[in-house]
Amino acid sequence: MIIFLVLIGYAVFQSLNAQHKTGTNSSTASGKTATVFFHGYGSSHNAEKSIAQYLVDQGYSNRRVNVTVKDDDQVNVVGTPGNMAITYYLMATAEGKSDSLPVVKKQIDLAGTYNGLMLTDPESDSPLTDDGQPVNQSAYYKRLLPLREYYQKHQVQVLNIYGNSQGSGNNDTTVYNNSSKSLKHLVQSPSTYEEKLITGADGQHSKLHENKAVDAIMLAFLKK
Repeated sequence: MIIFLVLIGYAVFQSLNAQHKTGTNSSTASGKTATVFFHGYGSSHNAEKSIAQYLVDQGYSNRRVNVTVKDDDQVNVVGTPGNMAITYYLMATAEGKSDSLPVVKKQIDLAGTYNGLMLTDPESDSPLTDDGQPVNQSAYYKRLLPLREYYQKHQVQVLNIYGNSQGSGNNDTTVYNNSSKSLKHLVQSPSTYEEKLITGADGQHSKLHENKAVDAIMLAFLKK
């Protein structure tokens, strides 16, 4: 099992290589599962070093590899905040834009900005229905609605981790909790959804990836 630090997005998903094609040639799966990290807008691969190394230290993975992706189909999410690299990857798979993309087995989202950012999207603090749907949806969120169909057609285990460092403000200084929690509405059966809230100073947006509690939650989820 290999951990890849990929220079786009901000999250981690575990993917199973069912089949990979290169040009006109194809190769069968190695049977191994890669855990791929995506960092956020304005960040770098340094954001994932601590979490990735933790998985190696705990014996879950055998090595860490830094990868810079240059293919056009893989860099169309550069400059997008939060976990959008993951969502666009899933939508590209669902739309059949590439038959060489690995199938996602487990997905872990950290401080996702699904209904937008605090500073740019007034809808991002919208109340949610019981199933996580924002009452007021940003244009950003509406573009993600096709993901519902993806999750209905695949069996993805989704873990959504978000932080609240501001108490009654219900945000991590960058993202409102309701924006992160709106992922719930997108994840449909047979895919599964669970979420974890990190509170206090260590729930601040930039500190989540340096949080040992987050490391342990992620490892437990990946080992299930």
